[in-house]
Amino acid sequence: MRAHRVAGVAREALRPDGVNVVHSSGRAARQEVFSLHAQVASRWRAAVRGR
Repeated sequence: MRAHRVAGVAREALRPDGVNVVHSSGRAARQEVFSLHAQVASRWRAAVRGR
């Protein structure tokens, strides 16, 4: 899975507290282009606290 590899690279390069990998599938999930699509987002605790 390429998204898993991208998440690993993001962890090494950015050193976030966590990483979200999201896959949306189908109209109800607001998928607009009907192909495999995954999002990788780095997350930091300070951002969750609103700082």
